[in-house]
Amino acid sequence: MPTSRTQLLPLLALAAPTAALGWSTEDFCGPLMQMVEQAPSAFESLRGPATEIPGLVQDFTYVSTLELPGAVQCTIGMFGGVSQDRSLTCTYKRGGAKPTEKGFLKLEEAVRACVPEEWSVHRGRGETADAETVLAQAPGGMNATSVQVTRRQADAKKFTLEVRVVGY
Repeated sequence: MPTSRTQLLPLLALAAPTAALGWSTEDFCGPLMQMVEQAPSAFESLRGPATEIPGLVQDFTYVSTLELPGAVQCTIGMFGGVSQDRSLTCTYKRGGAKPTEKGFLKLEEAVRACVPEEWSVHRGRGETADAETVLAQAPGGMNATSVQVTRRQADAKKFTLEVRVVGY
C-alpha cells in the first residue's frame, strides 16, 4: 500500500484515463493480462458454458468466466478448431458517435498502459472501412498474442466497441 504522496501519484495516473468509463486502468489491467496469459491455451481455464450466439460464425463459442470492467458480454470463439484462430472478445454497449469515440480512446489508453513495454502498439483501420482499430502485439510476428480495440459502425447511428485478445 502506498505510504507517501510520491508513491501514490503513479497509481492516480493509472486510474485517471478510464475514470470516465466507471473503472480504473488498474481494474482493467488485471483481467486483461489474465486473458493474455490464457491465450496460448485457447483460454481453456476461462471457458464457461458453450453457447450459440446469433450472428457468430465460429466453430465453438463459450461464455467467458472472466470479464473486462464495463463489458456487456465476453465470449471465447474458436475458428477452424483449436489449432487456428482463437479469441476472447468483450463487447461494450452500443452508442452514438461521440460517446463511443471517447470510449475507444479510453480503452486505447488502458491497453497501452497494461501491455508490456516490448509489445508493439499502433492504430489503424479495422477489417472493414467503417472500423478503426488499435492493435497491441507481443513480439513474435503474426502468430504472437495480440490485443485489439475496435470501434465500428453497427448501423446508421450506433457504433460498437470491442476488446479482443487473440491467440494462435
